[in-house]
Amino acid sequence: MTRRQFTGRSEDMYARYDDQVQKNRDFIVAARDANIIGELFWPNYEAAPWHLQMEIGNQLINFWPHKAKAHVAYESSVAYGLPAMLATVRRVQGEAFEDFDLVERDA
Repeated sequence: MTRRQFTGRSEDMYARYDDQVQKNRDFIVAARDANIIGELFWPNYEAAPWHLQMEIGNQLINFWPHKAKAHVAYESSVAYGLPAMLATVRRVQGEAFEDFDLVERDA
């Protein structure tokens, strides 16, 4: 398996049909707006160019942009559609933030 950083270019993404090309483009715009573009990677571009991933804390999120679908590893639910995909990212980011131990300093 060869991990490859996501390029952010739609022409590097898998798509067989015009609607999938558009879903990929929409995903790129949303990923840039959500400031996650640099966190995305292909776990195995050669074997599965349609599958992106992102690690947040100890969670792994799987993305299939051409299908507008996302899934958090080891969870049963699947997010369909770009708004649900981004909501999943925000939820996992919030959970990762809650895992941090906050230490108060005496002033």
